[in-house]
Amino acid sequence: MVSLQNEKLCDILTVINHPPLADKPMILQPPNEQPGYQRKVALLRSMAR
Repeated sequence: MVSLQNEKLCDILTVINHPPLADKPMILQPPNEQPGYQRKVALLRSMAR
């Protein structure tokens, strides 16, 4: 399991799951050069409502 720091994860999920933003397109761009970024993106996608 890939973990993000809990505080950062909560902040990101607050934005992703904010009701007024639900119908808005979003681009969350991870830095491609960091190892494990694909797993972190997958984690966030799995937690989005």
